[in-house]
Amino acid sequence: MEKHDFSLLGDRLKQLRGGQSQSDFSGMIGVPFRTYQRYESGERIPKGDVLDRIAQATGRSVDWLLTGGPTRDIDRVTEFQVPYGLDPITKKIVSLLRNMDEPSRRDILKSVKEKSQAAAWRREKKIQQAKGEEEAGK
Repeated sequence: MEKHDFSLLGDRLKQLRGGQSQSDFSGMIGVPFRTYQRYESGERIPKGDVLDRIAQATGRSVDWLLTGGPTRDIDRVTEFQVPYGLDPITKKIVSLLRNMDEPSRRDILKSVKEKSQAAAWRREKKIQQAKGEEEAGK
């Protein structure tokens, strides 16, 4: 059996994966970990449906995955990429986060947590003020 070298595709997959682990990336595209390792090492090439999932998850075209040729951005977020029921802004945030390396995502998570805690504190303060004003009016 002839062995094919798909190492250029593997290099593009590594580039897309960035700081994300192979295990996380393989889970995101719905393939077994070892199968994904074979894609990156150039031992195997993904089937069409897997190439489609990789393209949708990363915002790159199947053509780019296979050839390195012209790219396209996917502005819309598909059902595969994010859970149902998210508003458009949250969908866009999730789509953009998927293209970032892990340290960048961790920095953003820290910032979002801080903003969320500050917003919760402000809401609680408003509730306490409203209760105080209600008590004063009795």
